[in-house]
Amino acid sequence: MPLGYDTGKYKEYDGSSKIEERSISLARQHRFVVRDHLLEYDVFLNFEDDMLVTGDLVQHYVRVSKEIEQLQAAAPEDLPDNHNNSIGNGNNPTASKATTTTYSGPMTKGQLRRIIPGFIRVEVLLDPNTTASDSTKGSPVPVDFVFDNDSSSKSNSTIDPASCCHVSTERSSSKRPSHPKPEHLLLWETDIQALGVRKMPQQQQQQQQPDTLLDWVALLRGPTYNKDDPPNTIISDYWAGTDGRYFTGRRPGGNSRNLINNMGGWMATRQQIWNWHTQICPGGFLPPYEAPHYRFDGLDLRDVEWWSGGMHLVTKRHACNMQRIVSLKPDHFGKHLIYHTANNKQTQHGLKRFTRAQDLWGQLNTVRKNAQAAMPKLIL
Repeated sequence: MPLGYDTGKYKEYDGSSKIEERSISLARQHRFVVRDHLLEYDVFLNFEDDMLVTGDLVQHYVRVSKEIEQLQAAAPEDLPDNHNNSIGNGNNPTASKATTTTYSGPMTKGQLRRIIPGFIRVEVLLDPNTTASDSTKGSPVPVDFVFDNDSSSKSNSTIDPASCCHVSTERSSSKRPSHPKPEHLLLWETDIQALGVRKMPQQQQQQQQPDTLLDWVALLRGPTYNKDDPPNTIISDYWAGTDGRYFTGRRPGGNSRNLINNMGGWMATRQQIWNWHTQICPGGFLPPYEAPHYRFDGLDLRDVEWWSGGMHLVTKRHACNMQRIVSLKPDHFGKHLIYHTANNKQTQHGLKRFTRAQDLWGQLNTVRKNAQAAMPKLIL
């Protein structure tokens, strides 16, 4: 347990406060362990103790990260002006809809440096007899389970729950089913109204890799941009409300806690941590935590979600502003889902707040097809 002063009662130490246990900062302590052992391991994981992290998830994260690194190595520092990402109807909800947003094509090193694979927390429906089929009721975005655009080979797709959520018979119980079906996976911390999609750039060598992970991806919420940010670091997307077909008005804010998708932890390769610490995160990712980006050696009021839930990585204020992506390929989407094995949020909040993971994927697929159809109309 870290020791420090009560930072909620004073601005600067005035001699009246006493040293106490800072339990709110306990979630910070893993960073010291990571720092001390950084050269000893290839991959680091930090998750809450009720999260199930499978070997499939780790391998998938590493593989996606490697493809991002390959794209970054081949990417230019800047793009021609007509390819630069604007802060239009993508990640900035306040910008004019007249602004063209580039959500496909080449990307810069600065953009790709800020991209990491993301995870979405899910639970398993405890009572399959209850109705979770109305999870998109009231949403104007239709569900489309046909991923292939080729009409000659259309077939419905389902996400694979095995990578995230299948458990052995010995570890299963009435509150932890062993082999849930795709329609039994529920999520509660994001929504199609906030999400957008992007087509990632392709490398020539990927033409020989039909199983590449980086094609169409969803961009999870968190990062924000302003007019002072360099254009070659802004990552835009095609929002579900971009063309006004489904939503009008302002896009939900990037930092809304009920849409930002707290992952319950984070995962990284050694190289990623070093890049975050030395190039990306203001004040560094690892200790020591010093002013101006940290107060009181990091023992201020930053909460568990900030330190160990991943909010430090994906928000902007004194933080890293990284962009998480999720592959939209049916056989890969399930490997971005991570199982909250306590399965207690559905009883705490009620099922009205939940969306079936399968349905969200189907809605993202609809948005992907709309974005793909609009690509020839882009003013480039």
